[in-house]
Amino acid sequence: MDHLQRIEQKIDQLAAVIESRQADGRWLTLSEAVAYSPFGERTLMRLIMDGQIWGNKVTYGKGEKWVVDRRSIDEYILGFGDGFEVKALEILRSVA
Repeated sequence: MDHLQRIEQKIDQLAAVIESRQADGRWLTLSEAVAYSPFGERTLMRLIMDGQIWGNKVTYGKGEKWVVDRRSIDEYILGFGDGFEVKALEILRSVA
């Protein structure tokens, strides 16, 4: 398999994962993020606190709740980091 074929295969894999993980919105409550991801609540919170997944505590009514970025969960699961995959995802998002 040559380099171009590996790139095409990786793009196809990315597209399939992204398509299979579409949710109604980008921001999920913590419980929705746990249901969406393969992580338990403690692991997900550790990833948020470590800055590997984007999450934020927001005021809601009289209390606070965590919201989690669905895209950052997808990116973490796909193991982005070498630049190529990040660019491929940006391209796929722009045509979706």
